[in-house]
Amino acid sequence: VGLVLIIPSFISVNLRHRLASEQYAAIAESGSFASDEDLAATAAAIALLKSAYAADSTFSVLAALDAIVPPPGITITNISMASREGRSIEFSGISRDRATLQQFIAAAEVSAAVASGDHPVSNFVKNQNGEFKITVRFK
Repeated sequence: VGLVLIIPSFISVNLRHRLASEQYAAIAESGSFASDEDLAATAAAIALLKSAYAADSTFSVLAALDAIVPPPGITITNISMASREGRSIEFSGISRDRATLQQFIAAAEVSAAVASGDHPVSNFVKNQNGEFKITVRFK
């Protein structure tokens, strides 16, 4: 009798495990969360940025990055120095839709830390889930 009662529980646990595994795989595939390696790479990139501008007291990369906060719907996938002398940083990522990307660009351009921004028309080609690349020159 006990064995018969365990079988439905076993089936239920297996089904829940399979559904949870499928959901985890779908989230991992969509890029909605970062792995430990991604977080370590981001920390290394920030450390590199901090060291590259440590001697320059007039420009703080961290303050500049704080000045540009992406709204919900913008996922930044890469931040790189476009040129050290020019104080330009290139942001790459994915925008949920065109309006969200335009909101992000407008917020970046009105920031007191930003001198100018370069955002090619190709950023606006896709209406949804479009990749973008923006180069921002800081003051």
